Amino acid sequence: MQLGLVGTLTCAQPCLIFNGVEYCQPGTYSVTENCEIKEFQIAQDPALLTVQLGVVGILTCAQPCLTFTGVEYCQGGTSPVTENCVTKEFQIAQDLTLPTVQLGVVGTLTCAQPCLTFNGLEYCQPGTYSVTQNCEIKEFQIAQDLALPTVQLGVVGTLTCAQPCLTYNGVEYCQPGTYSVTQNCEIKEFQIAQDLALPTVQLGVVGTLTCTQPCLIFNGVEYCQPGTYSLGVVGDFNLRPAMPDFLTA
Repeated sequence: MQLGLVGTLTCAQPCLIFNGVEYCQPGTYSVTENCEIKEFQIAQDPALLTVQLGVVGILTCAQPCLTFTGVEYCQGGTSPVTENCVTKEFQIAQDLTLPTVQLGVVGTLTCAQPCLTFNGLEYCQPGTYSVTQNCEIKEFQIAQDLALPTVQLGVVGTLTCAQPCLTYNGVEYCQPGTYSVTQNCEIKEFQIAQDLALPTVQLGVVGTLTCTQPCLIFNGVEYCQPGTYSLGVVGDFNLRPAMPDFLTA
């Protein structure tokens, strides 16, 4: 006699009892009862109930591994576990983004300090930089100040007729004016003055014009008129006419 399917084995029910006998394997069985052969089947359903647990944790730079149901996971992805004949499917997410911390300007390059050290690194160019530390992106700026302080030295020398050029700081100057030089990250501004005044030396009377000597030569120049003359760098002198004899008698 064909009894057909009399039961199904599952994960939750791995064995069943039929007609007083326990069966733990699927298959076709037969028993003899009351002069009859009774044939029947025990089936098996391997399918398990699947439960979606969703995202159970997120891996980050600060937390590269996590533990779920007693198991450590260090990779993102989908993982199943079977418990109590139920497949529990879950995801381990991963967030690779790092928070950015703005540190602002951490130093300024100048003529006197062309490089600076920050966080153990030397920087000799201005700009925006970033470093990754302790799972943070630290962004900062290196500024630059090219302005130089100006030091006023005033008048450092005077050009004269006798000294038409002078040397200052190893450089010769032959024109008056305001000059500047850059030394030791300072602009040194100074003036070269000029004094065109000439000293006057009074030579007095250097000769007398007479009737017999109506002209005379002094210092290579002929003079035929009495008066006061100047030679520029030498001085002033006078020429005078002679008194008539009848006025001196």
